[in-house]
Amino acid sequence: MVTTEELMVRGRIAFLPWVSIGQKISLLGFAFQPITLEEISAFTGPEIAEEAAAAIRTHVDQAGKPVEGCTLVLRPRSAVAWDIPDSSWRRLAWAAELLAFGALAEQRFLVNPVFSPHMNAAMFRPVNHAVTAGSPFFSVFYPRRGGGLRVGGRSATNTVFQQPYQVEGTKCGRINNRLIRAILQAERMSPAVFNAVQSALDLWLLANSESPELDIASCNMLSAMSFERLMEPSETSASKLAETFSSLWARFPVRTMGSSPKIKMDNEPTWHAEQQVWPLRRKWIKELYEARSAHVHRGTRSRFSTNWEDWQHLVIAAYVFPLAVKLRLEQVGLYHLDDDEVVSCGVLDDLLCSDWGDGTWQNTPEWPRILDEAQASSGRHRAITQAMQDGSLLP
Repeated sequence: MVTTEELMVRGRIAFLPWVSIGQKISLLGFAFQPITLEEISAFTGPEIAEEAAAAIRTHVDQAGKPVEGCTLVLRPRSAVAWDIPDSSWRRLAWAAELLAFGALAEQRFLVNPVFSPHMNAAMFRPVNHAVTAGSPFFSVFYPRRGGGLRVGGRSATNTVFQQPYQVEGTKCGRINNRLIRAILQAERMSPAVFNAVQSALDLWLLANSESPELDIASCNMLSAMSFERLMEPSETSASKLAETFSSLWARFPVRTMGSSPKIKMDNEPTWHAEQQVWPLRRKWIKELYEARSAHVHRGTRSRFSTNWEDWQHLVIAAYVFPLAVKLRLEQVGLYHLDDDEVVSCGVLDDLLCSDWGDGTWQNTPEWPRILDEAQASSGRHRAITQAMQDGSLLP
């Protein structure tokens, strides 16, 4: 028999059903806590644990198996830490975006395109259900135009939320807490940079959600727009964005178009002399923005060359954007690139003209080998330098 006291225990649980992060992350007053459902009572209390676990288990994988672990959202400073009211939802959504970016910023590409677990932004979208102790029913919130809709009377035994297709085979790797902290510090110490990052991040995460509703051309359009918002060029054009972006990379090694016969200059002859000395990265982002313009309104123009396919643009943008954010934060003294990040920036031109393979096991992309060898070489150099400074390696 359900008592009145039991029914008074109610609230709204928020969780990320499709990902279990490696460790607890505290962010904007929230704690993202990886849990298994067997231990949920330690976070919700025994009074509501059964109902909360039942609501979470309505989320099933592609085989129809209920999730047994997820990432629970808590408010540690609240009297009821597991209860996330609607008034906190906008702040939670921003915290989840930062968490997603902290993870996606550290992902690797083309290691094994078929079987390697990867990450996308869709994994990090929180949901919330209202639950009541002693009740078999819960309510679900659906975002929609006009502010959203909460539907009650859902039965945990008759409700199923299937894992989105694009979350199949994904797995969360390392999360860059240092990058997240730098973005939050920018809000107070460098508002202009913070506003640029926040504005750009919304678009970039959507481009990297791998949503089936967005084709590759649309994702590239969103990626190009995210770079435009982040870089804030003095005028809206492909050439000005390319110039601004290239200046951000000014201190890193350059591979020019003139020394890279695989990369074609634009078809307009009057541009050839200028583009001979361009770094490849300048040409790449110019072509990304031209792909955006072709998709939005103009169509492809014969004056321009096309060196990268749409799917390649998507990979490159996913790799470059987090580095560009780090460089912008470094400009205002809020972030310091570590050795591996310096290498990742330094090999960009080499990656842009690398062999992308042909989709077979015999001819795999050069990308991971180039990056691994550069980082290994940098690591050896650091070790030798340190040994000489310590006196353990004499000349």
